[in-house]
Amino acid sequence: MNVYERTQQRLKTVFDLFDNVYVSFSGGKDSGVLLNLCIDYIRRHHLKRRIGVFHMDYEIQYRDTVDYVNRTLAANADILDVYRVCVPFKVLTCTSMFQQYWRPWEESKRELWVREMPADCLTHRDFPFFRDDMWDYEFQNCFAEWLHARNRAARTCCLIGIRTRGVPLARRLAKNIEKIDGVQLPVGELDITLYRDDLSTVADAPVLNRTDIPFPIAGKTVVLVDDVIYTCRTARAALDAVMQLGRPARIQLFSLIDRGHSELPIKANYVGKNIPTSKSEVVAVRLQETDGENSVCILERG
Repeated sequence: MNVYERTQQRLKTVFDLFDNVYVSFSGGKDSGVLLNLCIDYIRRHHLKRRIGVFHMDYEIQYRDTVDYVNRTLAANADILDVYRVCVPFKVLTCTSMFQQYWRPWEESKRELWVREMPADCLTHRDFPFFRDDMWDYEFQNCFAEWLHARNRAARTCCLIGIRTRGVPLARRLAKNIEKIDGVQLPVGELDITLYRDDLSTVADAPVLNRTDIPFPIAGKTVVLVDDVIYTCRTARAALDAVMQLGRPARIQLFSLIDRGHSELPIKANYVGKNIPTSKSEVVAVRLQETDGENSVCILERG
């Protein structure tokens, strides 16, 4: 059974078990694929139901992203309940030395808006739980509860596209630690896009994902989890990104596979397996959570 077939199985389970389903749609590739899979499933199986779309509009978006979001929502308006959110929550910034956060759609700075607010959007006035000191990741959590109550749902499911295998791997580690030691460890998601040293070469318009770390890291031990460590440049970017969020007591690095060829003086604290490779090879990690199986393959670079 391939990945697509397993996805169809999981979508069937979701739509069978949950009466209230919505997709968190940013306009990026991961959430875009996920939303279109859901739309395709509903249409092919002639389901007599609608699906929610939660879109947090951060105001400052690439024009192509805005256009793609608008086209997707308009083309499927017959089966989508759209919650396009334009709210001035706090958003972590990594482009200023003088402020830690910024706010999209801040009313007092309307003259600085990069575009007009969409006519069909929901604002902070539509959400009784909104607070002026609320971060974007806090808003996401409260929105889920708000939507569940608003729709008087029995069971609600939020579908989110996973951007790396480090996230499901970290969650698996946390579950195993809880089983063995009885200790619950919080797990967050870190986006390192703006900290990459090759940012200018990877894309003209890089896709930015949201960092979701809804807990303080100051004074804590932070373990960065990745599936494969190679040149260590990803690890270096992750270190820079973490330091923008606070001052942890220490930072450690876990990698399922260390394939060698480090270009920086960085070494993982915990390694599942050291696998010698050549630079002409690719190490592909597959996880049950994202790929339907657990395996590690060494492939020749095409």
